[in-house]
Amino acid sequence: MRLLFCATDPGGSACLAPVVKLALKNHDIVVLASEITKRLFHQGGIDSEIIDCETVDEAAELLKRLQPDAAILGTAAPERAESKLTIAARNLGIWTVAVLDEWYRYQIRFGQEDGTMTHVPDVICMQDDLAVTEAIAEGVPASAIRITGSPSLAIYADTAENLLLQAVPSILTDDGQSIRLLFISERIAKGHGRSPGESGFIGPYCGFTEETVRNDIADALGKIDVNVRVLEKLHPHESNIPPPPDNIQSNTTWQSITDEEPLGMILAHSDVVVGMQSVALLEATLFGHRPISYQPGLIGIDTCTAARTGLAVAVRDFDCLRENLEIVIKSGQGTRVPISLRPGFACPTASERVLQAALERADEVAE
Repeated sequence: MRLLFCATDPGGSACLAPVVKLALKNHDIVVLASEITKRLFHQGGIDSEIIDCETVDEAAELLKRLQPDAAILGTAAPERAESKLTIAARNLGIWTVAVLDEWYRYQIRFGQEDGTMTHVPDVICMQDDLAVTEAIAEGVPASAIRITGSPSLAIYADTAENLLLQAVPSILTDDGQSIRLLFISERIAKGHGRSPGESGFIGPYCGFTEETVRNDIADALGKIDVNVRVLEKLHPHESNIPPPPDNIQSNTTWQSITDEEPLGMILAHSDVVVGMQSVALLEATLFGHRPISYQPGLIGIDTCTAARTGLAVAVRDFDCLRENLEIVIKSGQGTRVPISLRPGFACPTASERVLQAALERADEVAE
């Protein structure tokens, strides 16, 4: 079969990459990407081409040229290529499968802001029962939903034990006298605005930004009498390295890095993990962390899946952040906890289940 894959968002590319590698064994593959995800696919050894279609008609012309039997897509905002491809594929009778990468904003991934469902694929692959319940509550049709687990989280679970045994990456090596704290940054200011009344590409102001959070972390660490080395992992869409916080103290060193450094190795060898809403906090739990989700003054619903499921510690004010950091830093274990049973959302056969969903139409035709 000829399979088309497309992901223009980092979360989507992370979910599709394991499925692409599995499909390459027996199928003809085309991978479409944005500038950002092309780089991410390349890091995983996957060749891709930049997709350039802004309308459904352009997407239809692309599909007619490529002639796929099925399209496996990430999920993104209505104006992105994935939605155009879904509509065009439906009009052309091409089987479509979408793979969900997070546990929030379900409806907008397949519809418009007004709630109209405009680009629902034939199959939507979801991580677990929680995602299904929340998606249906937002109006996503239950008939399209399939629980497959998350291919990207399954890969993290598969590789965690091996990465924990490998040598500490050079980016984290020092004199061995400092606690290693990983801060997982996000584009909160661009996504929600910087102050009350503002909005971003995700929605209205949520009570904090990545700048206020990083300043609070620096301030809290300065009040703890322990040497700490902070590694700030920037969002994949961010390429400009910011300077360290102005309020950094002598016991703290601060370094920011882009997505060129593999997150898995850093999660494996960090002592403490702090973030806001990122799915990377959920990934951290697969390495034995109980990370801290710091969202000071949060307005609206909590979209941090790790916090909502109790896998991360939810912290909402500065004093609580300082107290939690002091406890985990002085404990000698950081945010690590005993690894329990593998969670269902990291099902080891997630990639196989997604691929099977893409092959269903071919099986029906063969019969």
